[in-house]
Amino acid sequence: LENSDVRGLIFKTGNTVIDALMLMVKNNREIEIDGINWETQKVILATVHRRENWGENLVNIAEGFKSIADDNLDTILIIPLHRNAIVREPLKKILGDHPRIKLIEPLNYADLIETLKRCYLVLTDSGGIQEEATASSIKKKVIVVRKTTDRPEAVLGGFSEIVGTNYNNILKSLKKTAKNPSIIKKKSPYGDGNSAKKIIQHLKNNL
Repeated sequence: LENSDVRGLIFKTGNTVIDALMLMVKNNREIEIDGINWETQKVILATVHRRENWGENLVNIAEGFKSIADDNLDTILIIPLHRNAIVREPLKKILGDHPRIKLIEPLNYADLIETLKRCYLVLTDSGGIQEEATASSIKKKVIVVRKTTDRPEAVLGGFSEIVGTNYNNILKSLKKTAKNPSIIKKKSPYGDGNSAKKIIQHLKNNL
């Protein structure tokens, strides 16, 4: 568009990523990660990869992850390692020897969704996970290790909290969230799993 005006009809349908997630959740997959007992341990899924967090920010985040594991003996962190060595190597150096931090290879989509279902809460800089965690079959609190987010709807809905990359702030947020990890009963701002159907219906009605 040449200007900021949006013209024509606008229909709010939701995001089809929730449709895909809802289909995947129905499969009730088994997932085994070495050293993880889903029944007796509090498992935190932690992911980090964004370019803005490379370097000193990544070190700060990793130190925050380490402190979480040090301070919470009943908690285990699962960290799927990004394939980029710029991300992978600092995490391995700082966290690789910790007994309650599991550095694993990237999860396929089905296993990622199953891990989201089973984990206690999420630490991430991933935009996609911020959306997926809001789904009715997931509803996990997300602590966002970024200074900003392009998913403000999740923050406004109480699904996520932006804490930045300072490890003290990460720890403070985790302690607060641990006292009340449940998500308030709000609908996902990204849809109910029927976005594709709504899109098709609007196309039929208006084309």
